[in-house]
Amino acid sequence: MKINKEAMFILQILSSLLFFTNLVSQPVTDFSMENNSSDEIKNTYPFDLGEKLYYKMNYSIFTVGKAEVRIYPVEYTISKTDCYKIDIYGQTAGAAKLISRVNDNFGAYINKDNLLPLKSWRILEEGRYRLKEYSDFDQENGEVNVRKINNETGNMEEPKVYEFNEPYMLDLISGLAYLRTLDFTENKIGDTLTFNGFLEDTFYKLKVLYMGKEKVKTKLGKIQAHKLVPIMPDNKLFAGENSITAWIAMDESKVPLKIEANMFIGKAGVEITGFEGMKYSPKFVE
Repeated sequence: MKINKEAMFILQILSSLLFFTNLVSQPVTDFSMENNSSDEIKNTYPFDLGEKLYYKMNYSIFTVGKAEVRIYPVEYTISKTDCYKIDIYGQTAGAAKLISRVNDNFGAYINKDNLLPLKSWRILEEGRYRLKEYSDFDQENGEVNVRKINNETGNMEEPKVYEFNEPYMLDLISGLAYLRTLDFTENKIGDTLTFNGFLEDTFYKLKVLYMGKEKVKTKLGKIQAHKLVPIMPDNKLFAGENSITAWIAMDESKVPLKIEANMFIGKAGVEITGFEGMKYSPKFVE
């Protein structure tokens, strides 16, 4: 029984690793968000409608899950604002399904002009655990309105309102999108970047170290990448404050390539395995 519970715990962590790492590794600097105009940001978009990215999730030498990041091929209008609709789907794969089935969905409508979230959602199925959560972001008034569906009654619970005083607030999806607009060419090894993020019921102001450039080997081939190391707060999952490393393509695609995490229960990772509909394809090197 102990082995089964531990395995289930590992699988649930891995199913969320891609999404959690996106949260803690978005180096959104204050000058980038506040000083760039919407047109300047849009001109740097390395992605477009219809893009799909595919990833695998590993624990030790085993592939235990897969994930897809999907930008829908049409624009959506939310509160008179043109938006991207982006979803991330993660699920267990292979023999891991025999231990615990995980089927998670994180998604959002994000403003096409500044990539800030208007609405986001988390729909999680992890073993017997179920969650349906919907958040509305009011950037102008500094509020996030969070609603959950009661699993017993099927009814929407009373909303909870969380207030913030920061000039902007990102969620997981908008953080991933905005990450791909940043220019790291002027950064030096050891530079510290910060960003504001919200997840579940907590606001984060986290720091990320820029650790230079590396050639990264992926299933698709070798790609030159920027190396980012989030500074982790004390927690019971990851071993040390520099326990997660993420690599972002240096080329025009700026696509997240690979994530490695040292956890107290072993090593886990996420790696890109395929893509469709990209505005710029990754550039492979020898």
